[in-house]
Amino acid sequence: MGGFVPVLFGVRPNVCLFRLIPFRLSHQAHSLETGLQPRLSLFRTTTETSVCDTNKPPPNERLPCSQVGYKHFDCASFYDNEAEIGKVFGKAFGSGGGYDRSEYHIVSKLPQGSHLGEDVRPRLEKTLRDLQLDYLDNYLIHWPAAWTPDSYAGETVPVSKGTHKSNRDDGVEFEFTPLDVPHEETWRAMEACVDAGLTRHIGVSNWSVSQLKEMLSFARIKPSVNEIELHPYQTQREVTAFCDANDIQVTTYSNLGRGPQLKPEGDPVLLEDPVILSIAQELDKTPAQIALRFAIQQGFGIFPKSMNRGRMTSNLQLNFELKDEHMEQLLALNRNVRFVNPDWYSFEDNL
Repeated sequence: MGGFVPVLFGVRPNVCLFRLIPFRLSHQAHSLETGLQPRLSLFRTTTETSVCDTNKPPPNERLPCSQVGYKHFDCASFYDNEAEIGKVFGKAFGSGGGYDRSEYHIVSKLPQGSHLGEDVRPRLEKTLRDLQLDYLDNYLIHWPAAWTPDSYAGETVPVSKGTHKSNRDDGVEFEFTPLDVPHEETWRAMEACVDAGLTRHIGVSNWSVSQLKEMLSFARIKPSVNEIELHPYQTQREVTAFCDANDIQVTTYSNLGRGPQLKPEGDPVLLEDPVILSIAQELDKTPAQIALRFAIQQGFGIFPKSMNRGRMTSNLQLNFELKDEHMEQLLALNRNVRFVNPDWYSFEDNL
């Protein structure tokens, strides 16, 4: 296993995300001097982090996210900002930009409304246009659930079935309607995108063991990655063991749970767990560092989320080891709690 590679995760204005993914090949982090438009935040691998202001800047102002260290970008059309990220890529990888595209690993994801075989390639081609790229390094099926193509146009994320207001100026409504699309149909179209040179690898996100078994029964190109929620309250032992046995890389999200201000009423606060606090005190680390190291030490990719510069920096300081007894204690905390559990998808029905 090589070194940890920092990842940009572009999202909506007041959320900043990045990832560290343990690649099998070690890469040296590079930096990029560039300007960025609102809603895009980049994270350095050294001492300073540039954070996107949630207030709208003057039209000619660009965010001073300069000298940003990274090697891997994790994007998705579902995040509704790929065109903004593309402005950065266009400058960096274009003529005179000074950056070699082949040295960077860029990922995006197929949204739920584009699972029909005929829709997969056009959606990927739109992502490539938005990102101003000729190809992706990996393209993932974001969720193992399909909607009708007109269910979600990128303005508002539906949280349950039915009619939802969009945030477009005209206030149009759209209907969120589940669609029964065989996984094989979607995957065949994904494989064709590899054949066409649009993406070098393909993978999945939020897939269970049964769904992965089904996938492997027909896949000509097996998924390279399965991205899942993972933390001491949701250890996902069955899924991770299956992925390991079948050489599928595991990357993980929600490693820190949700803070007291964001979590739904009744949900636990992961970083306030007495076991995590005790281990953090013993090792002179933060609770977040313990939760992140918990995933890394198992060989999984991670992404911590924070708007605080100090925490962003400390979340990168993970070059320490948890003792075997610490890992046992953390694994024993499993409660099968999901901090990302949308109304429109049932994990329980898809084990």
